[in-house]
Amino acid sequence: MADDLGLETVTAIVRGTERPPRRLSKTAAWIEKRYGVPVITVLEQRLRDLRRIVVWVRTVEQAERFRERGLMQERMQNEIAEFIVENERRRIFSGRRKLFVLVTSFDAGVLDTVTSSLGVNGHRAIEALIDDAALAEVVVFFQSIIFFVHTDAQKQSLLERSKGWQQIALDYLARDDEFGVVRAEAFSFTLDSKETLERDFAGNMYYYLK
Repeated sequence: MADDLGLETVTAIVRGTERPPRRLSKTAAWIEKRYGVPVITVLEQRLRDLRRIVVWVRTVEQAERFRERGLMQERMQNEIAEFIVENERRRIFSGRRKLFVLVTSFDAGVLDTVTSSLGVNGHRAIEALIDDAALAEVVVFFQSIIFFVHTDAQKQSLLERSKGWQQIALDYLARDDEFGVVRAEAFSFTLDSKETLERDFAGNMYYYLK
């Protein structure tokens, strides 16, 4: 999803290899002042009769604070849209396109990329590094890391041991983390059993994660 919103462009901006586009630089500065949250850049995407304005901030906390200061998402969208339209009156502007404003976090986008690109080999590599016969499987799904042991009884007895597994998983994910987004607080950790998965979800990981 973040790729669709311009993550590659924002990554280059954060690296310093590309400058923020000037197209909406005034809008970015106005948003920072209005909502009190630093903005990396503002991107515009045209989708048929829709203009999507993507406001990129750095952290998840900043994105949440941004929304809180907007009071209501609809009010925030209206304010930003009005500012853009007002500044475009000096140019040819078509009011036929509806403006939709979205706030997203760079850290969250990068973290999603790191975890979604892990693949089967990455999951198996984490399991091999943990190297514990009690561990049946590791599942990393976006910001959730789940350690499956074999039985419910093991789930009750291995809670402390699984805390060591958490760091191993984080260290593996952080190997190519140039932006420092892989941190313990960015993830939720769960210890569960294959017995529970089979009994309560018919062994279906989709229903378990849903």
